[in-house]
Amino acid sequence: MKRKTPFTSSVKNKSKSRSTQHIEDSSSDDQSSKQVMEDNLDEQSNEKEVEKKQTIWDQITRKQFISAVKELGSDKKQLDEETWRFNDFTRSKESIWSRLISKLKLNQTENIRQSLYNVWRRNRQKSADVLFESHQDSVEKVHKSDKENKVELLLPKSVNKSTASDESSPHAQTRSTVEQESNTSTIVEASFILTLKDWKDIYNSSTRKMVPGWTDMMSEKVRSCNFRCTLALKNHHVSLEESHKINSSFSHCIATCKTPSCKRTFEVFIRDEPIYRDSIVVHIRAGGDEDHSADEKAIVRHLTGKARLEVGKAASAIGCLKVLQQKVENADEEMLSARNFTGCESMEVIKHAAADYRKNFQLDEDIFR
Repeated sequence: MKRKTPFTSSVKNKSKSRSTQHIEDSSSDDQSSKQVMEDNLDEQSNEKEVEKKQTIWDQITRKQFISAVKELGSDKKQLDEETWRFNDFTRSKESIWSRLISKLKLNQTENIRQSLYNVWRRNRQKSADVLFESHQDSVEKVHKSDKENKVELLLPKSVNKSTASDESSPHAQTRSTVEQESNTSTIVEASFILTLKDWKDIYNSSTRKMVPGWTDMMSEKVRSCNFRCTLALKNHHVSLEESHKINSSFSHCIATCKTPSCKRTFEVFIRDEPIYRDSIVVHIRAGGDEDHSADEKAIVRHLTGKARLEVGKAASAIGCLKVLQQKVENADEEMLSARNFTGCESMEVIKHAAADYRKNFQLDEDIFR
């Protein structure tokens, strides 16, 4: 029996061979294209890795960055407004970041844009200061060259003279410095002694406060040291009982003259806390010039306290006119010439003092009423 062999035509075999060859060729092309794409991706990844490893300062210097920003002029304000990311506008040459990168001769990539943006945002104040200083230096150089040119034009050609630098204008004096200089120009120091009785009359040791009427005694004592000012005492201070301030005074007050034209001030102080066995030394430090012109009106301290009661008592006893006559006769001519009428009260003041005295002691009331 004969074996049946399958019939295969030559045409069919040829087509198969061609198809297999075509498949092999296409597969090889695909492999080559894939290889190219992989190589490109590797190169891009390598470039990105290199860019990540390198900082912006590896490609440019700070001086180059500042000079490039300076070349932008007034357009550098747009660096704060424009984004560093790519879009239709930022890809164009009109973009401020594109212009800056082209001046620095760097690649137009987002990584470089972001790096420059971060540098500008973090250090824009320093960059602005450097730009301002460089601008000031250039302006000063221009002014200096203009001055030198003017001097050269004014001077004769045969004479070469060196021009000295202009001295800076002196600082204007403030009110405090003027007052300090005027006060420290003439300083007078003096002192007087308070007896233990006088001190107890004006100071309460239990409350550590001055008794009302202490200003009259202090004013009288200061006037006894040949000072002719009509004093107004204020800003009095007594230190605390357990104060640790070693250099501060126990008692301190400031006095000024009530005459408007007089600029003299007084500092009246007691250094240490008094011991109730000895007398107390009170120090005076006067500063400023005394000015009691004759054109000023008469100034007098108010009649208060014990002095008012004494004047009222005398006026009730011998009459107001007699008290006025005694005060005029006993007045100090030197004090009157300085327009200080303290102790020489007018008739109206004496009458009011007498009325207050009678009201205080109820002398005008009917005891049988």
